[in-house]
Amino acid sequence: MIVIRSSRLKLFALFVGSAAFVAAGFWFVLYPPLTLTVGPNVLCAIGVASILFFGLMGGILLKRLLGHGIAVILDRKGLVDNSSGISAGRISWDEILEVAPVESSGARFLGIDVRDREKLYARVRHPKMLRFNADTYRYPVHIPELTLDRKVEDLARLIEQYRGDRLARETLGEFDVPE
Repeated sequence: MIVIRSSRLKLFALFVGSAAFVAAGFWFVLYPPLTLTVGPNVLCAIGVASILFFGLMGGILLKRLLGHGIAVILDRKGLVDNSSGISAGRISWDEILEVAPVESSGARFLGIDVRDREKLYARVRHPKMLRFNADTYRYPVHIPELTLDRKVEDLARLIEQYRGDRLARETLGEFDVPE
């Protein structure tokens, strides 16, 4: 089994950025700068929105920082995606149709397409998000490079290597995915 970990340094940097936006939100709520052309009520609303959104993101990042740190697992059955909040879970080798690095608005991720998208949507927790990914970027499964300890091209090569070689897959062992 091959374990791809989350990059703790990248996650920590994102957490610090999130905390800074929460602090800025509190500043806008408690001490709105009066030199700006918008009124204090607008700044207060922006501050509350910043606190809520970046507070939620910071909580998710903190949970990932303190967790096991495993983003992707490759084993003899396929791969297990645990890289983001809308992870696909187990995807068997036979299900994988295409794997390719994708870039959108400066964000890089590994796109994975499957043979039967409806089957995938039926078993995931957030099917609408995976449908949106497929409609927008052509791939329902996205593994963001920002959360990985390596480049998406390296992960794509690794997946393609084992996807195409049944004998090599047998050497990987097996990971039990908790239900």
